[in-house]
Amino acid sequence: MSENAMTEKPNTESLSGDMAAVAAPAVHPAHPLSGWRGFIRRNRNAVGALLMFLFFWGILIFFSGGVFQNPAAYTSIFTTLPLTVLLVVAVIFTTTNGAIDLSYTSTIGIGAFLFAWFTMKAANPANTEPWLISPEMGPWVGLLAALAGGVFVGLFNSLLVLRFRLTPFIATLGVQFFMRGLLVILSDAKSMPVPYIEKLGFYNVCCGAVFGPFAAGLADQFPDSGFFQFVGPLIAKFPNQMLWAVLFFAITWLLYSKHTVGRHTRIIGDNEESSREMGIPINRVKAFSYIYTGVAASLAGVMFIGTYFTFWPETGSVYLLPVLTAVFVGGNPLVGGMGTVAGAFIGSMTVAFIETGIIAMGFVDVYTQFVYGIVLIISLLGFRSSRR
Repeated sequence: MSENAMTEKPNTESLSGDMAAVAAPAVHPAHPLSGWRGFIRRNRNAVGALLMFLFFWGILIFFSGGVFQNPAAYTSIFTTLPLTVLLVVAVIFTTTNGAIDLSYTSTIGIGAFLFAWFTMKAANPANTEPWLISPEMGPWVGLLAALAGGVFVGLFNSLLVLRFRLTPFIATLGVQFFMRGLLVILSDAKSMPVPYIEKLGFYNVCCGAVFGPFAAGLADQFPDSGFFQFVGPLIAKFPNQMLWAVLFFAITWLLYSKHTVGRHTRIIGDNEESSREMGIPINRVKAFSYIYTGVAASLAGVMFIGTYFTFWPETGSVYLLPVLTAVFVGGNPLVGGMGTVAGAFIGSMTVAFIETGIIAMGFVDVYTQFVYGIVLIISLLGFRSSRR
């Protein structure tokens, strides 16, 4: 072996560099969907719905002549808003499937009729003989009957769409007309007033004002505070319907975002053939979406009676356009595979505020549909641009 070979030293600098490279922890760049930017990107439809709501709210505050600076306006909105919220957040399951359920308007009427009928039979002061159930139990039995009616409509829709392979749009539209005609026949085309429900315990649970006793004196205790002068009356008259709507929204969000049924719904809407190969029970998931919408619509019918104290044969028919508008404004297009429950809630608020604002600015009701159309087109164009 040569002297040079024997005396040659290893390249310790190179070795130490290699060891340092191995020992040093790898520095990973920030995930493109991390932080606030990632949150906004993942929830861009809901964020877009929120921005649209704030935009219209600002316009209404500026042009409504101080109406939206009065807590009474918000109390009125929060009394009627829950009906729309129940419908819009529930419809998300069918829209994510790439379908639409148009029968909800008549299902509202079915729920309202069953609830009003049982309440009237049990609690009508004009009754000379006691009925099968006590007056206090009448509304609760009516609630169960209304829920059963909603489940029946959902199962009927599922049968037509999944068993007989009818197009969801045509099938649910046919069910809407059929159920509306059935309501006219059952009610003999007459209204059914139930004003005495306000005296029953059910009303305090469903449609009372739970915060009233605690917040009634806030404005008097702080006469110099503009904040409490505004918030005090608002909290004191905050309707229980809104609390139930928020609870229903939370349940729907959990089902859609965290539960297997929501994940399967999104997969089916994105690619039904692939979901079939994955073993997902497609018919069961789709049936759930129709049943869930039916239950929500029947609950809305119960709240309708608790709010207006009267059933009409056309109960629920006016909700077709507002609900569809709120669905699209909330960032839920009928493309399948995607949806946002939070956006649906925000879309419901946008529609409710617009409806109140149109009246506050002195316009007649016919302008409501005109504005709904504009809002609908703007939301669809905004969604299309966000998808590019």
